[in-house]
Amino acid sequence: MLRYLNSGARRYGENPVYPYARADAEFQLIATGFARAWYEDPALNRPPDPVSPRLWVHAKQQVHGWQDDSGGESRIAVFQFSTLPPLIEDLLRETPALSFPVPYNEARDIMQWAESARALPDRNTSVNILTLEKILLDLSILLLRRFGNTSPARWPARSEQRVEEACSLYIGHLKEQWSIERIAAEIGVSPPHLRRLFLQIKGRPPKEVFTEIRMNIARRRLNLGEETVAELSEQLGYSEPSAFSRAYTRYTGHSPRHTRKNCSQS
Repeated sequence: MLRYLNSGARRYGENPVYPYARADAEFQLIATGFARAWYEDPALNRPPDPVSPRLWVHAKQQVHGWQDDSGGESRIAVFQFSTLPPLIEDLLRETPALSFPVPYNEARDIMQWAESARALPDRNTSVNILTLEKILLDLSILLLRRFGNTSPARWPARSEQRVEEACSLYIGHLKEQWSIERIAAEIGVSPPHLRRLFLQIKGRPPKEVFTEIRMNIARRRLNLGEETVAELSEQLGYSEPSAFSRAYTRYTGHSPRHTRKNCSQS
């Protein structure tokens, strides 16, 4: 059921919408301009994307607002629905905030849907209810086409891919020690959702998985013997060698020097 509808020009730079949780799921088109979603968690806020038109989709209770650093005007259409098709519910349960560029002809269609819905004199008639349901289905089809894989049986594979992407980002930024918030932002999911995916796929929270990755890399590099302990600790993101030695000993039960000594004697 459509609970809220609006369209037209907005200046989110002058009149930003501060982040809050909506009771309903939201589809918002940025047809022209540089407006973008604004999240309560700074790690989720990406630099402005010059690509418009762009459709943003948020699950129920997903905290977000709207802002525009350009100071210009954007044309928008926003729909909020209290109920969604089951496939969309499942998709947004996995990733509660999505956005993607849409072709100009599709953006024009969405703007027309908003205008036609606003022109309905009484939305509670049978014909008008079906008209609004068709708009919801059309928006849902755009979303599913963009993300391609519409089979719920395949969605766990996408979850697994996100976990692997997170692990790859962690490995690629060991020295900088990226936080789970930074990694989640790069992947395009919320930190709580990424933690849930780790529990679902790995059976452990990200911190434990990342620690295991870090220690396994340390063990392999110690066995190679190409770096000093001090050099290795710096590459792994430790503030000083003693901090690395304590962490490694606590995890493996023996010191880095012990690992290297045993390797050189074998």
